[in-house]
Amino acid sequence: MISLNEGHNIEAVLRNLKGWAQEVFLVDSYSKDETVDIALVYGVHVVQRRFRDFGDQWNFALRELPITAPWTMKLDPDERLTDVLKSSLLAAMHSGDCDGATLDRRLWFMGRYWAWMPQFARGWLERFASLLDLRRPLLRRVAKVLSGFSLVGDDRLVSYFKWADRRDLKAIYTPAFRAALGLARAEEPMLDFLASLPRETHRLERMLALEQRFFLGDHNLVYTDKMSMAVGVETRVPFLDLDLVEFAARIPAKFKQSGTEGKWVLKKAMEPYLPHEVIYRPKTGFGVPLRRWMRVELRDLLSDVLSDACVRRRGLFDPAGVQRLIQANDKGALDASYTLLSLICVELWCRRFLDRGAAAIPAQFQDQLAWS
Repeated sequence: MISLNEGHNIEAVLRNLKGWAQEVFLVDSYSKDETVDIALVYGVHVVQRRFRDFGDQWNFALRELPITAPWTMKLDPDERLTDVLKSSLLAAMHSGDCDGATLDRRLWFMGRYWAWMPQFARGWLERFASLLDLRRPLLRRVAKVLSGFSLVGDDRLVSYFKWADRRDLKAIYTPAFRAALGLARAEEPMLDFLASLPRETHRLERMLALEQRFFLGDHNLVYTDKMSMAVGVETRVPFLDLDLVEFAARIPAKFKQSGTEGKWVLKKAMEPYLPHEVIYRPKTGFGVPLRRWMRVELRDLLSDVLSDACVRRRGLFDPAGVQRLIQANDKGALDASYTLLSLICVELWCRRFLDRGAAAIPAQFQDQLAWS
């Protein structure tokens, strides 16, 4: 493979090749991101030098690499080998009576629906998304769809769970914090979970399994239980009845999603009992107005808890980086409200459990946050 700043792609392609390729070489033109670090973790042979262009880079690879395998394949970091292609390659290699093979390159570029879109176009759409004003709900949704547009397979599914880009997060870490984290990634447990599923698992089922294992278990059920218990209310989740869950798991994917209509079989089953306008009304979430809170109701708390002095004293995050994050959120360049809330919670937790005798919430904000 040849590369230049492919840190967002390199791990996915190396996982795709794991256990299949005899050896992997990476000819890198001095990437400034994590491309080489990730490749080394996977045991890749890395060669770095400066090249005039990608053609020069590839010619060097053909002429100079100490390749010992009888077959060599050039693979770009944003390409993946499907099981069909791997089988075709193995059949060609084992036949022994040909010098080459014409193969059906069923590479997953953005999943099957985006196979026609060239790399430069996907990159342009990602850059376009970064220019949108994320204070506007519609533009925020568009940006969410387009972010990570070059990712494929499980990496693309996991990307929808991210509230912040890894690069934006690294910008608020102190050097010591970055060094302690190393190459660890928050999405690794989710990727490992998806890797444990059978390969033939339908893409929709993979997404639902991810939602059930992580978003439901680590998020929705947790805060629902905490908030209801805080006011002495017992809540129940009838759709999580064990028999119903096991039955739903056996329903074919084509009945769960029909075109753009989600929960299709449930809606059809309810048509004899509920009005059409109730069944097919737009989905309404129950999220708190956090983005408004960060600008209005909790603005003073944010300014106090994440002030330059407080952040510097705690030593976990870079004060200048945190201030840049707040400014980017105010301008709509980033949708960082959930990240800022996380930073506030970290500081309040430290005050309560690490700072002996210190009040977790400043006195002037205690009435304001009585609901918490």
